[in-house]
Amino acid sequence: MLLKAALAKAREKGAETEFIGLHEEDVEFCDGCCKCDTTGVCGIDDYMKEIITKILAADAIIFATPTYFGDVSGTMKNFLDRLNPAGIGRKMKGKKVCIIAVGAADPALVERSIETIKLFCKCQLMEVVATMKAKAYATGEVGEDKIREAERLGGLL
Repeated sequence: MLLKAALAKAREKGAETEFIGLHEEDVEFCDGCCKCDTTGVCGIDDYMKEIITKILAADAIIFATPTYFGDVSGTMKNFLDRLNPAGIGRKMKGKKVCIIAVGAADPALVERSIETIKLFCKCQLMEVVATMKAKAYATGEVGEDKIREAERLGGLL
């Protein structure tokens, strides 16, 4: 919900956007083959190659994740692991990033999700321009104030 609000505001400001729902795509787990270390290309042939192409073409990215057991979702962690080939040769250097994390528990745990993604961005020399966190367990539990915050975030890109 928050990501869609941020993307809508970015489109309103003239950005071309695309929502990629990782849970809906065929993205395998990193198998540690290390082919990307020598070739710069992941050895797994799945939808991730298309996602990497889109990310490399993008000027900015919004990473959004639920917080599960005090950190990013497993799907997001796998995604970050699989983005390694995109970072080879610092191809993502300078890309602008916003981060959205939502959790139902202690806000400090949601902050840890943000820190995980920030660390990934730091390693890739990406520029984190804004972050936001929200407390919610189910769809619709996010308040109007958080929707407006997500829209402001989307307006930064």
